[in-house]
Amino acid sequence: MDQIQYHYIDADGQKHGPVGFDELVSAASSGHITPATLVWQPEWTDWRPGSSVPGLFNDVIPPTVAPPRFVPTQRSPWGIPAMPPKFYPPGSFMTLYWCWLPLNIIAQVVLIVGSVYMFAAGVTGDDAEINEAVFIGLGVVCGGFLLQIPAVVLLCYLIYRAWRQIQDGQAETSAGKAVGFYFIPFFNIYWQFVMYWGLAKDLGAYAERYGVQGVRISSGYALGVIITVTVASVLAGCLGVFGMPIAAIAGVLMMVLTYQIAVCSSAIAEAGERGIGHVDTDASDPLRATLDA
Repeated sequence: MDQIQYHYIDADGQKHGPVGFDELVSAASSGHITPATLVWQPEWTDWRPGSSVPGLFNDVIPPTVAPPRFVPTQRSPWGIPAMPPKFYPPGSFMTLYWCWLPLNIIAQVVLIVGSVYMFAAGVTGDDAEINEAVFIGLGVVCGGFLLQIPAVVLLCYLIYRAWRQIQDGQAETSAGKAVGFYFIPFFNIYWQFVMYWGLAKDLGAYAERYGVQGVRISSGYALGVIITVTVASVLAGCLGVFGMPIAAIAGVLMMVLTYQIAVCSSAIAEAGERGIGHVDTDASDPLRATLDA
C-alpha cells in the first residue's frame, strides 16, 4: 500500500501529493484529511472521499474541519482540458471596455437615426422624397454598421480574455469557442447564452475555487440581459423602427453586463499577479488527467 501515491485537496482548496499511505495517515491524524476530503490515486478514474481509502480512518478520529472549497464539477460538453495559466494586465480590461463603449453607443445611435429617418420620410413624403430618404437613410445605416466593426472586435477581444483567464479545466467552454461559435448564423442565438451567461457563472465559480475577492456577477441578471437582447433582436427584425425602444433598453443592459465582466476579469488578473488562481497546468501532472475526465 505504501507504493501507491495519493493526492488530496485540503480544506483551503490546495492540492497535495504525491504522498504515500503513511503520510496520508499522518495527515488524517493531524486533521488535515477528514472522511470528506477529496483523495485521488492513479488507479481511480475520479476523486473519492477520504473515507473510501481502505484502512485510512480505522484508528483515526479526525477533528471537525470545514469542508474543502474545491469541488470538481460536471464538465460542459463544450469544455476543454485545463490550459496553461494566462493573466492579462488588470487595467487592460477596463481600457478595452472604455474603448468599446463610445464606439458601440455611436454606432447604435447612427443606426437608429438612419432607420427613423427612412421611416419618417416613408410616412410623410411623396415618392421622390421617399426614394431620396431611402438612399440617404441606407447610407447612414451602412455607416452605423461600419462603426460596429471595430466595436465588435474590441468586445470579442474583451470576452476572449475574460474566458482565457479561467481555463483551469472547469470552465464551461474555451475562449476560442466562446467567441468563434458566436459568429455561426442561427446557432449564435443559443450560443450567446453560453458566451455571456455562462461566463458570468464561470467567473464566480473560478473566484470561489481560488478565493479571489470581488468577482461576483448575478447570473440571474446576466440571463435576463441575454433574454432581453434576444427578444429585442426578434422585435427589431419583425417590427422595424417600432422595436427600437426595447432594443435601446437591451443595449443599455448589455453595456452594464459588459462593465461587470471587465471589472471581475480585472480582479482575477490582479489576483493572478499575486499568485492566486490557476497555476498548476503542467501536462505531466497526474492530476491533469482527472481534471480532464
